[in-house]
Amino acid sequence: MLLIQAIIVWGLLTAMSGIGQFLYDWQTLIGSGLALAAAYWAVKPVYAQLELTRTQSNGVLREMLLDRQSEFQQAIAAVKKHVEKPIREVYQPDRWEEGRPISSERAFHDSQSMSVVLTWLKVEYHWRDSETVEASKQSLVQSIEVLRDALDAVHAPDSVHQEWIDDEGEHHEIAADDWAAILTRGEEAIGEIDGLRSAAVKAATAMLNALNADRYGIRRRLSEVDAALLGRA
Repeated sequence: MLLIQAIIVWGLLTAMSGIGQFLYDWQTLIGSGLALAAAYWAVKPVYAQLELTRTQSNGVLREMLLDRQSEFQQAIAAVKKHVEKPIREVYQPDRWEEGRPISSERAFHDSQSMSVVLTWLKVEYHWRDSETVEASKQSLVQSIEVLRDALDAVHAPDSVHQEWIDDEGEHHEIAADDWAAILTRGEEAIGEIDGLRSAAVKAATAMLNALNADRYGIRRRLSEVDAALLGRA
């Protein structure tokens, strides 16, 4: 019995000695492992907070992008209604047969319409634009101004008189050369209206394309944010 007890004690002492030696030999590695584990559990809540903050930021960004997308949709609809449509309604001779040239009365009507369009673009158009959209808008304004000036030239011979008497009874007269220039310019402008109308239509289309390009960019960004919110990014 004493022999068995001695053997057990010897075994325990040997095992403890081995464990002690093992701990002594690997104490640095074991300590580093324990430190890493402690660091992981300490940082884990921070990562969770960062993920929550990222999700909240994406949520706010999504709302901003939705608002911006809505603005683009409103701007596109307004430009089609207040700009593109009136330009397309400017007199256009029949392209399939000899159409009659624009009349003085119709030129006056279309000139007034283009003045309304210009006022809307310069005053009532209130949406935020990118540099590309702003540049296309300025080109459009210039195209419409040139078209309006030509329409005014067509109507000019009927809107002014070579001779007239003012309210005070004084006689006035436009010099013969100046009057001839008004008539000549009116005839020239008649042949320019169709081409200037087409140029203005193209300019309006370019502005709409620029707005749509920005809207598609917002849509792509929304898809990225939605993917992040759903955990796919």
